[in-house]
Amino acid sequence: MEILIYALIIFGILISFLNLPGPWIIFIATLFASSSFDIKPSTYAIFIFLAVFASIVDNLLVILGAKKFGGGKWGMIGAVVGLIVGILIGNLAGGILGPFFGAFLFEYLIAKKPSDIAFKAGLGTVVGLLGSILMKVVITIGMSLTLISIIS
Repeated sequence: MEILIYALIIFGILISFLNLPGPWIIFIATLFASSSFDIKPSTYAIFIFLAVFASIVDNLLVILGAKKFGGGKWGMIGAVVGLIVGILIGNLAGGILGPFFGAFLFEYLIAKKPSDIAFKAGLGTVVGLLGSILMKVVITIGMSLTLISIIS
């Protein structure tokens, strides 16, 4: 059972770098660990809170990045559409480039903003995305170290 738990921990950390739900994988590892180790209910509550928090903030940072760099409503909508399309079409590279192009194109073509402002909105989505990845990695590593300390 410990091998499975450690494999899930490693997997959770690695997928967090790809902007995937690493904290949820660590929570699942915690559920597996509960069959062999004494895990306090407060640990479950904290892990669920962190996983939900990471999921919500992950999406908000991309949108807020576009807004902070001068994007408007259309830039934020474009960032979300670009993220979804980018991930579906181009995996990791699409997940990074999709929000940029989505925000840029929506600001430029729909909101009729100048290309330099639309470019900044696109750049803001990338900054927000990288911030969300960093946040998710930090949370996942923190959860992982806590789980490791429980099962060691």
